[in-house]
Amino acid sequence: MTNWKTVRFDPTWEEPIDPEILPLCDALNAAGLETIGSCWGHCRDWPYALISGNIADEQAECLQRYLLAHCDECEVNYLPCMRKDIVSIGSVEAENGHYWDLEIHASELYCDTPAADVGKAYLRILDHVVSLIRDWATEAG
Repeated sequence: MTNWKTVRFDPTWEEPIDPEILPLCDALNAAGLETIGSCWGHCRDWPYALISGNIADEQAECLQRYLLAHCDECEVNYLPCMRKDIVSIGSVEAENGHYWDLEIHASELYCDTPAADVGKAYLRILDHVVSLIRDWATEAG
C-alpha cells in the first residue's frame, strides 16, 4: 500500500489524486482515518474515499452516524454511505482483509442533469462533508 503523504505531495505520482476529492481525503487523514484510495466521480459516478481497515468498526460507525445526523443541513440533498468491504487477506487494498468505503450519493441529480451542474452540486456537498468530518474529529478528540 502506498503511503498517503507520498501520493498527496508528489505531483509526479503516476495516478495523482483528483483535486476535487483532495479536501475530503485531507479531512479524513487529519481525523486519523487513513485513506487508501479515492475518486471524484467525474460527474458520472459517486465520489468516494476508501479508508484503511485499520480503524475500529465502532469508529467508522460513529463517523457514519454523525454524517447521517447532519447531512440534511446541506443545501443539496445527499446521503453519505459508509460500508465495510471484505477482500482477500493480504490484498493490495487491505492487508487485514477489509477496508471502508465512504460514498457520497446526491439526490435529485439525474442522467440528463448537465455535467457542470452535477459538478457544482458535488463540490457543495463535499465542502459540507469535509466540514462535518472536521467537526466530528474535534468533538471526538
